[in-house]
Amino acid sequence: MLSHLMIKKVTADEIPLLVEISQSTFYHTYQAFNTEQDMQLYLNKHMNEAAIRNEWNSPNNEFYFAWLNENLAGYCKLSYHTQPDSLHFSNGLEIARLYVNEPFKKLGIGKQFIAFAKNLAQQQNLEQLWLIAWQQNKSAITFYQKMGFEIVGEQQFILGNDVQNDWVLRKWLNAK
Repeated sequence: MLSHLMIKKVTADEIPLLVEISQSTFYHTYQAFNTEQDMQLYLNKHMNEAAIRNEWNSPNNEFYFAWLNENLAGYCKLSYHTQPDSLHFSNGLEIARLYVNEPFKKLGIGKQFIAFAKNLAQQQNLEQLWLIAWQQNKSAITFYQKMGFEIVGEQQFILGNDVQNDWVLRKWLNAK
């Protein structure tokens, strides 16, 4: 089924669709674990069209859609020249967001995004992939660990008014 999966860079014309999938996947992933007020505060501040457009316009960010049989299955945001708050990483690529729409979960799309990010990083002679995952999101942490990421630190994330603890995970890349 994944033979029909296409990962394509998000274009300027697709930013409204990026805003929509950013908001819906974030909301569906975390709404059961957070207050509605905190969810709305975060979405209104960080995932509105102006904020997403600003991220898209940054030369350090790249957004990609995953299309499966012409259906938008998920998206990822890759960020260059970033590092976690508490650690000093160099020569790495951050998987800043990786979300899959509910009907397309468990089909291997997340694995394809990670393979895609790894390929991009290796093409640019980067040494590592890294990401941040909420400590309460056990399924995501398990998935990332199966993909070769290791917990190397932690940092805080503010969702609305709620201060939460995240894990920093890193995967070293093999030489080409």
